[in-house]
Amino acid sequence: MGFDERLAPVLSASIPRLSDLRGSLTKIFADGAFGAPGFVIEPRQILYSTTDRAGVLRGLHAQLPPYSEAKLIVSLTGRMYWVVVDLRAGSRSFGCWRGFELAPDGVSGAAALQVPVGFAHGCLALSDAAGLMIVADQDFAPGHGVGIAWDDAELAIEWPLAGREPVLSKEHEAYGSFSSFKSSHGSL
Repeated sequence: MGFDERLAPVLSASIPRLSDLRGSLTKIFADGAFGAPGFVIEPRQILYSTTDRAGVLRGLHAQLPPYSEAKLIVSLTGRMYWVVVDLRAGSRSFGCWRGFELAPDGVSGAAALQVPVGFAHGCLALSDAAGLMIVADQDFAPGHGVGIAWDDAELAIEWPLAGREPVLSKEHEAYGSFSSFKSSHGSL
């Protein structure tokens, strides 16, 4: 379907950081809100994810209703390329994707990304030793997860692989096509 800049509900931002000769301090949670202004999520899970080497690719995945998740993804170390695909029923950008580079300094990309309910996610490590904090508003629901192939021809996601073959888990290698997702589930 292609890249779409109009995926307005997906927010990316830098998170204010106080730095001096000792290091830095970043306020991720305060006054009931996470991250930058507009990043509001009620946490059910807070996860720490690490990826050991560049080229590791995860996703595309989502949870089906009633367990669909909104997520806040905060870059802690390294660099990641995060892709979201709009799977919201009736959305004008249904089936469109957008990619974001995430880095803790926010210089080469955003430091954080908030993704509302109705989107599939996938990510590619652009550096070795990438670490993320992921805040989700739903618990993991075994049996309610769904995956779409990272290299689906209809979605035509432009992953910045720089000539590398991605490293995938067996589970993610087995994800079906976007067409199969639409036939089985329609939307989120």
